[in-house]
Amino acid sequence: MQGIRLKRAQEWLERHPEALSSVSDFLDASRRWEQEAAQRERERRDRDVEWSRELAVQSVTLPRDQPAALDLAIRAWQTAKTAEANLAVARSFPQLLARLEGHTDRVLRAAFSPDGLRIVTASMDHTARVWNAANGQLLAELAGHRDRVSQAAFSPDGQRIVTASRDHTARVWNAADSLLLAKLEGHTDIVWHAEFSRDRQRILTASEDHTARVWNAANGEFLAKLEGHTARVWHAAFSPDGQRIVTASGDNTARVWNAANGFPLTKLEGHTNIVLHAAFSPDGQYIVTASVDKTARVWNSANGEFLAKLEGHTARILHGAFSPDSQSIVTASDDNTARVWNAAGGQLLARLEGHTDSVMHAEFSPDSQRIVTASADHTARVWNAATGQLLAQIEGHTAYVAYAEFSPYGQCIVTASADHTARLWSTVSGQLLARIQGHTGSVMHAEFSPDGQRIVTASEDHTARVWNPATGQLLARIEGHTDSVMHAEFSPESQRIVTASVDHTARVWNAANSQPLSKLEGHTDNIWHAAFSPDSQRIVTASWDHTARVWRAANGGLLATLEGHTAHVMHAAFSPNGQSIVTASDDHTARVWDAASGELRFRLEGHTAEVEHAAFSPDGQRIVTASGDKTVGVWNAANGQLQAKLEGHMHRVERAAFSPDSQRIVTASWDNTARVWSAAGGQLLARIEGHTASVWNAAFSSDGQRIVTASGDNTARVWDAATGHLLARLEGHKDSVVHGEFSRDGRILTASRDGTARVYRVLKLSDLAELLGK
Repeated sequence: MQGIRLKRAQEWLERHPEALSSVSDFLDASRRWEQEAAQRERERRDRDVEWSRELAVQSVTLPRDQPAALDLAIRAWQTAKTAEANLAVARSFPQLLARLEGHTDRVLRAAFSPDGLRIVTASMDHTARVWNAANGQLLAELAGHRDRVSQAAFSPDGQRIVTASRDHTARVWNAADSLLLAKLEGHTDIVWHAEFSRDRQRILTASEDHTARVWNAANGEFLAKLEGHTARVWHAAFSPDGQRIVTASGDNTARVWNAANGFPLTKLEGHTNIVLHAAFSPDGQYIVTASVDKTARVWNSANGEFLAKLEGHTARILHGAFSPDSQSIVTASDDNTARVWNAAGGQLLARLEGHTDSVMHAEFSPDSQRIVTASADHTARVWNAATGQLLAQIEGHTAYVAYAEFSPYGQCIVTASADHTARLWSTVSGQLLARIQGHTGSVMHAEFSPDGQRIVTASEDHTARVWNPATGQLLARIEGHTDSVMHAEFSPESQRIVTASVDHTARVWNAANSQPLSKLEGHTDNIWHAAFSPDSQRIVTASWDHTARVWRAANGGLLATLEGHTAHVMHAAFSPNGQSIVTASDDHTARVWDAASGELRFRLEGHTAEVEHAAFSPDGQRIVTASGDKTVGVWNAANGQLQAKLEGHMHRVERAAFSPDSQRIVTASWDNTARVWSAAGGQLLARIEGHTASVWNAAFSSDGQRIVTASGDNTARVWDAATGHLLARLEGHKDSVVHGEFSRDGRILTASRDGTARVYRVLKLSDLAELLGK
């Protein structure tokens, strides 16, 4: 007996002292049992905390790229949510993508373009610079200011940039070619801030000269002067609808103005010291002000009514920002913390503690779920906005981090630092799960079994091998070929493996024990590719002897020879229904054959160079061909009519693949890029840029949301399939990565000329937040 029942029994005994002593003895025993159970629970919790800390210490002593490091950290968190476990997990996130180096003095600001493809930085070296957000390459230098540049921002359409400077001017630049478009002159002191209105028609500036000004964004014409403050204007911002402006001043007030004519509307009074920052909520209903008086305040933007005082910080508040959904506010303070508040009522929701110096800036992610903070302790940190849980610690800067912001899609963070650099970080981590080592030659291909339980690799060391993808343990060694094995793949039911070799043979093996089942002999030159039919009953091989052949998978019997090509056949594949085969050849054509009879159905003609690859769409309606002529063809699979020609690559296209829903195509090229296209119309949907060498392979994830690319720059990379934004770099290979693919459950497998394959798991910060919430 325990809990409420025990308590009621005790009360009954007090009211009935005449009860038998045996009842009292029973209750005493129950009380002792409850106390002992509570003690056992406390001891269990103490053991869990101790074990969690021990696991966390083991984790942080390992290199970050070892799979055991993250596994130990996760176990530590699942055991007990200690601070040590928190940091052990968080150290894996995020991943440095690029250093934006070149400024010769402190970088004060860094901001993404609206499409997330570029970054602009503002520096004390008198310049602003524009960078490629995928690889950190410098695109343009905006030179001309005669003093430090305090602010730089893109226009909402990304076509222009405005800069604000201590030289008393702001300037407008063409973002594409860095040409100066307009010089905004009139302020008589430092211009601290400049920004575009949402409609791109106006620019707002805030100055040390006690005024803010409004300008025509097209030609720099002066439109309005906001006068009334009696000290410097630190910050100014347009309302979301562009009708009003709020200013923050050293005179302890903020003010609201008519944006069209500069007339004052409201004076926000109550702070007892300098107001450093003021901003409208995204829905336009509220204003938040941040002050040196250690408080932030929330106001009704329509009438200036004071709504809430955000108290608790023990030092000046440097910045205050609303969440994109207007529900919350984050404040950044010199007291080394940031805090999250309810925007409507001002209640404290979370304290973001852990920084060891001033928090210079804080802002929400686009989905309102996370917060990034920038600190004088040389770090930035990412937090769960709802709980205040630390998700990631961004380390690497060697001086204070003045600013940090999320990209428009939340997949990256840019930081600006006094160490003269800005840095780009991925908020998605490519975590190495297993290294697959043992081959003594290049690994030419690797793939998961359809059930995801095994991996097969094909190597120039004349062998194929089967591995456990979770551990990298060798399960079977497939030996018998007398020359390089160029390709190996599982049958659809995962029971058999077919290998294709330069020794002119293909072979079929038992996937469970690597025993040979049949030898496919008859080709007179290298076999470059072999594939099972969807029902696992047949195999097609592609050979340099100008033919493809169809074989019975059970015994290796030859069923058909596909003759007609006049050069190497590089690739062959069955249609999803198994009734047709497509072949790709160096003779500049692809051809479609009847899989049963081997009769030619039609030629896919039009390419002017080798056809490297050909594949059916998952729905069987189309065929895609990739060619050395820098183009990709999309064809009607029923009659061979060309439906679209995908042009734009600057070098040969090595591979093309459909998305799982057959609606998109991804292409991989020697021009160092991959591209995503509409399968129906051939329109370019996204450019995937950032690799520094040829892209050998590209493939969609099973849900079609991500793409993995394999490159000669020794990396594989993961990208958002819709936008082309980089999500993660998969590093570690010492030579070209020739193949990359997803498993059905989202793991990634890479094969490299360094003789190894690797298995990665890509974790997003949202995944980590979910993990830490368990």
